[in-house]
Amino acid sequence: MNIKGVGSPSVNDIKSRENLQKTEKVDVDAGKNAAAPEKSGDSGDKVVLSSQAQNIRKVEQQLAKLPDVDSERVEKIKKALADGSYQINSRSVAEKLLNFEQDF
Repeated sequence: MNIKGVGSPSVNDIKSRENLQKTEKVDVDAGKNAAAPEKSGDSGDKVVLSSQAQNIRKVEQQLAKLPDVDSERVEKIKKALADGSYQINSRSVAEKLLNFEQDF
C-alpha cells in the first residue's frame, strides 16, 4: 500500500536534502574559516604528513618529471619496422588480447 501522496517527496528525501544543506553550510563555513587570517593565540588544525607519505610525494614529483614516451625505444622500433627486422610474436599478442578481454 502506498501512503505517500502523489508528487509529494518522501520523508527520507526531505531529510536527505536537509542534511545536504547542513553539510553545504558547514563546508562553506569551513572554507571561510580557512581563508580567514589566523588570530594570534588561536590554535588552528595542522596536517602533518608521515615520512612514508612524504616519500610517496617525492616519488610522485620525480615521476612527473619523466617523459610519457620512451623516445629511444620508439626510434628503435621505427628503424626495425623500416628495415623489416621487427619481429611480431603473434602468440604473445593473442595471449595479451585474451587476457585483456578476460579482465573486463
